[in-house]
Amino acid sequence: WYWSSLWKACFTDSTSVTNCQDFPVLWSVDNHIQIVRGLLMGALSVGMLGFVLSLIGMECTFLGGKDKAKYRKLFTGGVCHIISGFLAASGYAVYAKYVSGEYFNPYFDGLKFDLGTPLFLGWV
Repeated sequence: WYWSSLWKACFTDSTSVTNCQDFPVLWSVDNHIQIVRGLLMGALSVGMLGFVLSLIGMECTFLGGKDKAKYRKLFTGGVCHIISGFLAASGYAVYAKYVSGEYFNPYFDGLKFDLGTPLFLGWV
């Protein structure tokens, strides 16, 4: 078995021993992996910002000033969540496009990957 993620590559031999190797440096990874990493890390960052803004903008918190300012923060937090979802979906779409393009290419001689469960869970 051989499997790879955004951060490391692993293989399991016939004795069920798994050996993993982290990708050493940023520029040694393929371009599509760097794009997907950037999109997913951006989605996490913007989503966290949206969470904090939504938390401050709730009516039950005493942070954030008057009602008008709280509503702005709440609205901005919601927009951040929408942008975060768009970034995450874009990252999964880029990775799926690359994997499926490689899988259905008859002239590709290397190791072919298949779409796995984490990708489908990410789309949901």
